[in-house]
Amino acid sequence: MAKIKKTITMIVILTVMVLLTVGCEDTTTTTEVFPDGSCKRTVVVKSNTDEIFNDAFPVPRDPSWTVKGKWEKTGRKKTISAKEYRYTAEKVFSDVSDLNQEFSLPDKEGDSAKIDIRVKLEKHFDGFFITFHYREIYREFFPFKGVPLSEYFTPDELKILKLHIENKKKSEEINLGEILEKLEDRFDTWMARSLFEEIYRCMVEAAERFKDPHLTPGFIASHKEELFAVISDDDSGLFDRSPVVPRILKEFGKILQNPDVIKLQEFNKQEFDRFEEKLQSFNGLIFDEYTNIVIMPGLITDTNSEIITGNKVKWKFDALEFLLRDHEMWVKSRLVNWWMVGIAILVVILAVLGLIAGVLRKRRNTFLERT
Repeated sequence: MAKIKKTITMIVILTVMVLLTVGCEDTTTTTEVFPDGSCKRTVVVKSNTDEIFNDAFPVPRDPSWTVKGKWEKTGRKKTISAKEYRYTAEKVFSDVSDLNQEFSLPDKEGDSAKIDIRVKLEKHFDGFFITFHYREIYREFFPFKGVPLSEYFTPDELKILKLHIENKKKSEEINLGEILEKLEDRFDTWMARSLFEEIYRCMVEAAERFKDPHLTPGFIASHKEELFAVISDDDSGLFDRSPVVPRILKEFGKILQNPDVIKLQEFNKQEFDRFEEKLQSFNGLIFDEYTNIVIMPGLITDTNSEIITGNKVKWKFDALEFLLRDHEMWVKSRLVNWWMVGIAILVVILAVLGLIAGVLRKRRNTFLERT
């Protein structure tokens, strides 16, 4: 996993300056599920900056949430700053489906700069028990989707790559080291190509509107691979700080020997801004860490979490877990259905009383017959 993380870091070429600008976040979400299907969601974000709303995680801030933010001492050594910003948001939902609606994104927004989180609760009445099945899924998140992974990896290679990212121990057990070394370069190229294809598309669309005879879409296309080399150059320094788009266009202008390339941003501003937003969101995501806590009603019966305390489960993960595929967390619990228990006890009591009444009637009739 360390190699993959290093690869990603090299592609986006992040430096300490970016860390200070974008911020490194530690996000903890706690969901308490109640027996009636309602829930309480608490989101706590710790960051070295208070600019937390532009990052990938959809931090709640609308008036329906109870929120508070403050700077406080970290109490930890070897940190960039002696203080960190702590933001807390809390809200009670009448149904888990309402929580899902707040954090999930429409399918058409699959290339969003925000993480798509899906939440679902299944509740079943099973005799004397009520069973609950809670699932939370962080949808696959790589915001630049112009280049399918299948163009660079076979299905088997893709399985190996995903296996390594999701569970380094398993990949080591089956000795994937040499294979992973061979996949690294292609992984680098895929990520760089994905970033490039999006900004290249923005350029071509802008050139069509710009209508400069010396900067036509065809002319840009004839230099496409030279432009790509700029993006894939690890030593370019283009991604050292934001905004990135103007510096990329300036470098493209040198390749095309036309300083007017920088003007293209004005002719497709919305798409260039979207590219910038997704890039900065992704850059920050690489260093973010996540903790997901779920408190269930009743006793835990099954879960894919390795951290269980009473009726509480916890997952700790980072962006690599949902970079190439959905990351699913689930837990099942069981609660005594006291209504059914009460009814059963009542039925038993009535049955016993019926038997007693029957015995008493029989004795009474016998007594009357004798007299």
